[in-house]
Amino acid sequence: MDLDKRIKLFFYNSRFSKKEYAEFYKRLAKDKYNKEKKIRYSPLFILRKDIEFLLKEIRGVTPLSTIILLHILLEGIISRAYNPPGVKNDRKWDEYMKKYVHNVRLKPFKILRNALTHNFYYLFYTNRNKNKDEKIFFNIGSYSKAIQKDRLWKRSYPSKRYLVDPKKLYIEIRKSLTLLNVDLMNKSNKDLRGQFSRKIRLKHWILEQ
Repeated sequence: MDLDKRIKLFFYNSRFSKKEYAEFYKRLAKDKYNKEKKIRYSPLFILRKDIEFLLKEIRGVTPLSTIILLHILLEGIISRAYNPPGVKNDRKWDEYMKKYVHNVRLKPFKILRNALTHNFYYLFYTNRNKNKDEKIFFNIGSYSKAIQKDRLWKRSYPSKRYLVDPKKLYIEIRKSLTLLNVDLMNKSNKDLRGQFSRKIRLKHWILEQ
């Protein structure tokens, strides 16, 4: 399948329905569809649909679920779709954030990522240093920014709390996906396109039942 078509399918806008995606898939992946007679859904499209559903139904769902799905989405994008050559694994996340995510503070977001990755999705992390450990807490809700420090937080021990707005965080991640999509469609970005071509294979996408 032509790489440009694969990129367009992968980043298909989640504001459209699954039915509209299916019609788009039939046009762009005609040979694959004629062979399998089924639709293969972009995992990014499905993740975005699920996140957007949860954000609409936020009052009836534990908000943590949206943060977990955002974490899964971002980790997948960075390890598979972005994956720049020559950048060590522990630096890829920083590189992506600096290049594509412009309105989210990197340091607290990285601590949140570490908490989700290493602490079984607890909204808690311990910064360890030579003098004294610092406890970092996160609270999910509706706030003025995607991530901001809680200025009212005071405890008798070294600690901080950050306030996380999943809806605003998703908006910023969604913007980053648009920027990455543009870079991938630019044929001069040969290394980036080559990595995408090797890592994002249509045969691994979600096959309808």
